[in-house]
Amino acid sequence: MEQTLNVLNALEREGILGRYAIAGAMGATFYTEPVLTFDLDVIVVLPQTTSGLLTLTPLYEALRTRGYMEEGECVDIEGVPVQYP
Repeated sequence: MEQTLNVLNALEREGILGRYAIAGAMGATFYTEPVLTFDLDVIVVLPQTTSGLLTLTPLYEALRTRGYMEEGECVDIEGVPVQYP
C-alpha cells in the first residue's frame, strides 16, 4: 500500500492530478472497524484544461508510462487495484 501511495504522491507532485482522498472501505477504516476490501478508491481533483473539459486521460497515460495497466475497472498500482470512482 505504501508504494501505491508513493505513486499517487508522485503524480500529484508532477501535476498529473491535484489533491486526492482515499475513499471507500479503506478510507472508512479511520472511522469504523476495518472491513475486507480488495481495492483502493481514490477521489482526485483533476487539473484544469484549456477546453474546460475534465478528463482522466492524462492520469491513465501517466500510469501506463510507468508500467501500470488497467485491469477491468481498476488500475493495478504496485499490486493494489485502484479505482477512480
